Amino acid sequence: MSQFRSDASLNDEIVRSGTRFRFDGAKWKRLGQNFDATSIASDVAAILGDTQTYVGHLETVEDKTYHLDAKIPYGRTFVEFFGVAASGTCDASLVSGGVTMGTLSVSSSGTTASLSNNTIVAGASLDMVVSGNNSCTDYRFVVGFTQ
Repeated sequence: MSQFRSDASLNDEIVRSGTRFRFDGAKWKRLGQNFDATSIASDVAAILGDTQTYVGHLETVEDKTYHLDAKIPYGRTFVEFFGVAASGTCDASLVSGGVTMGTLSVSSSGTTASLSNNTIVAGASLDMVVSGNNSCTDYRFVVGFTQ
């Protein structure tokens, strides 16, 4: 993983978050516990899962297109689109290449959209189109994806 140097040599030592690690020529050792990059990656995946997110907060909401990602680096499958506002209402659509994946009716109770056409290719853009704004304030959203 990136937190450990890939150019380590025998008996190199590092300290991460107050814990000392020593490289024995094959793997990093921590206080008598052996582990390698594969086991670390497995532990991280088990904790975080494979879903990544875009998150945002619009204090003053306008009817317009909000650009979330100009050029997605890898193909992605979008698995969640959630939104909630402090007050008021609006509609928010998750769009890529002119194709709508899902639309939220945003309010203070929060809502999750049903998604379709939700797999996009590398190089595509991702936008959120807000419309029908009726005094919507403090709109917070989460867009979850896997790749």
